[in-house]
Amino acid sequence: MTHRERPWLEARGDLDESEGSNALITKQSLRKYFASKLKAYG
Repeated sequence: MTHRERPWLEARGDLDESEGSNALITKQSLRKYFASKLKAYG
């Protein structure tokens, strides 16, 4: 499930899901994602 969420996808860019990566998910990306979730459900 987490590999289909926006922060993970943004960090990986065009890499295929099966390819390895050391890309970091930024705090800003996580904040933006979860803020939108709270707004939608909260």
